[in-house]
Amino acid sequence: MSVLLSLFMVLYFFSEGCTEGYTWAGGDRRRNNGLIRDTMKNKEARGVLDYHGWRLLEGVGILGVAVVSYFYVGDVWNYLLILGGSYCFGNSLYEFALHYIASGSPVTGDRDFHILGVVIRVSRFYPFGAMLIGVMLLYLGFAYV
Repeated sequence: MSVLLSLFMVLYFFSEGCTEGYTWAGGDRRRNNGLIRDTMKNKEARGVLDYHGWRLLEGVGILGVAVVSYFYVGDVWNYLLILGGSYCFGNSLYEFALHYIASGSPVTGDRDFHILGVVIRVSRFYPFGAMLIGVMLLYLGFAYV
């Protein structure tokens, strides 16, 4: 169950990164990336799935997390470690996918993040830090089983 919880959460975040990257990408990056294509009917497109295919996988990820969480029988601390680790690891994959699709590189420079009128300075190393924290929490969660 623990592995399924992690896989569904990572699936959600990676899929969300692909659709979000497509939203922010310019015309050339929408056409020229290896993850998302304009339509499945376009046989010459490079992407794995189109926007709606990735959106469907987002839904599968959310539903999977909900179902697995409902049936989870492990210890509460084990569950929280795996949930937190999956969130951090998945969030780093979200960032990598978004930036790859939007800019052509999975890593960008330092930038400002604007949310609800607040500006937060984000380091280019943020996704790597989130991934490291996620791996450590997942290790603790799986070792704790």
